[in-house]
Amino acid sequence: MTEHVLLIDDDPHQLFAASLLIQRFRFQVTTASTGTEGLALAQTLRPDIIVCDIMMPPPNGFTLKALLAQDAQTADIPFIFLTARTLQADKLAALEHGVDDYLTKPFHPEELAGRIRAVLRRYDIGRRQGRAEGGV
Repeated sequence: MTEHVLLIDDDPHQLFAASLLIQRFRFQVTTASTGTEGLALAQTLRPDIIVCDIMMPPPNGFTLKALLAQDAQTADIPFIFLTARTLQADKLAALEHGVDDYLTKPFHPEELAGRIRAVLRRYDIGRRQGRAEGGV
């Protein structure tokens, strides 16, 4: 099964380039150029993981993550920030908002693919443990 990545970034060049790179690592990719579009796609498609920029027209990445967390259908979708913001305070704020990983631009394609796989692996382990503990 190919994992489905929802990639959200308001920079069309960055969105196109990152999409091609992610596809190169055998992920299915859907793109959104605004937080609003990303929210709607997350709610309808329920991707395996979301990779999102922070600095976008409203809702920005932080607000988008908070909106997804309030919806039972999207709250458990793994979420990675891919952003130009390199301040430690931004990274800490992201972790406080429940983001699973944080990668800064420019990024190395193999690192992004590796982080996506690692986050998905952690979520898969958690789901299997939950089923085992629940007797399912």
